[in-house]
Amino acid sequence: MTPMVLDGAPGWRNYSTIAVIIILLVFLTCLPLTLFKSLSLAGDEETPRPESANPDYRSEAEGLLTLLSTRGDALTREALDRMYEDSEAVKWFFQAAEQGDAVAQVMLGRMFRRGIGIPNDYHEALKWYEKAADQGNSFAQYNLGRMYEKGLGVVQDPEQAVKWFRKSADQGNAMAQNGLGWRYAHGSGVAKDYEEAMKWYTKAAEQGNAHAQADLGHMYRTGYGVPKDLPEAVKWYRKAVEQGIASAHAHVGHMYLKGYGVPKDRTEAIKWYEQAADEGNEYAKKALKKLGVAVK
Repeated sequence: MTPMVLDGAPGWRNYSTIAVIIILLVFLTCLPLTLFKSLSLAGDEETPRPESANPDYRSEAEGLLTLLSTRGDALTREALDRMYEDSEAVKWFFQAAEQGDAVAQVMLGRMFRRGIGIPNDYHEALKWYEKAADQGNSFAQYNLGRMYEKGLGVVQDPEQAVKWFRKSADQGNAMAQNGLGWRYAHGSGVAKDYEEAMKWYTKAAEQGNAHAQADLGHMYRTGYGVPKDLPEAVKWYRKAVEQGIASAHAHVGHMYLKGYGVPKDRTEAIKWYEQAADEGNEYAKKALKKLGVAVK
């Protein structure tokens, strides 16, 4: 019996061929998309973080913050403020801060606290300082202490202020060390303790912090927390003077007027008082008036 041959059998073979062609076309169409996605993912992994792409912004900010934490001077503050005038730098601060960079977070906190180029926002400043402080950034810890001290964006809390000052001071931040010394000297947030104040003032002064040097001079002049030593007081006042602390000029003038630690010299005293008065020091202006010297 002759086998039955189905009509159209050759057509089935054609359909099979067409199906293979369609599969190949779909594969070839999807392949570039798959490769593109793979390359995109690989590119994402290799894309540098903002701090790597713009190392100058980070290193400059970190260097200035470190300098400020040691000296606490106006010139360094001005240099930091100028960084905010660069729109690309500000853009980097926002991007890097969101990615967890502590230096960028500090710079944002500072920008919001001082209202540089943007509306002042203490709550936003507090947020960024906290993020950086939680990472152990000493400058953020110091500024967080200042926020609690003054009640900026948070309920005023002297004890919390001392807590954050101490964290920062323990890392060697001279501004925090000086701040902690002041709080022990005045009993703010801690029990008054002149010896402890002396310890922290000394740590900060030896790092070159001008305000601590002036405070240390006062401790030696009054004998608080340390045996009175007038020549040592003059030494530290002079160091503060070299960094432009107006009150230190006035203190040196007082030392010459009274002959404390230096030969008594009215003319020299007037010279120092005038220098302080020129910088706006009210104590020096009053001293000059008492001496019968016209104040400019």
